[in-house]
Amino acid sequence: VPVLPDAIYPVGARVVARMSGPKVTPQQWLPALVVRHIPAKSKYVLKDDGPANAKQHTITAKCVHPLPSKLPALTALSTRNTFAKGAVVFAMFPGSGRFSRAVVVAPPGESGRRSYVVNFDASELDDPSVDTTAAVPASCVVCLPAAVTGDGP
Repeated sequence: VPVLPDAIYPVGARVVARMSGPKVTPQQWLPALVVRHIPAKSKYVLKDDGPANAKQHTITAKCVHPLPSKLPALTALSTRNTFAKGAVVFAMFPGSGRFSRAVVVAPPGESGRRSYVVNFDASELDDPSVDTTAAVPASCVVCLPAAVTGDGP
């Protein structure tokens, strides 16, 4: 999912947002839903993507990154809409609900698979002793946000 400068995400859009300060390690990136956009402050009000009584957070727009709203059909997967082997991406670590930096080991489409196989950066995980290679659904793999690469806040 490419990030467009000054893009405004609509109410209900699925996003991933940095919920921790920029100097906190590991950074806390969690999935959320857009409740509203505050253009005058360049912020979003987000709701945890979970239970009905989820918490709301006000987050600067630079720390909000879109998630795919739908996946391409398996027959439509190509190099244009998938990350290649070796690409550095942002993926949700299975069972954690958190996004972390990862490297693509195998893209979807090989042998009919719809998920990526990625290798997570162990330094960004809560438990670095866990197996860092995992299959991740394509809907949970996105471009690395500028805030993670050091080009953002």
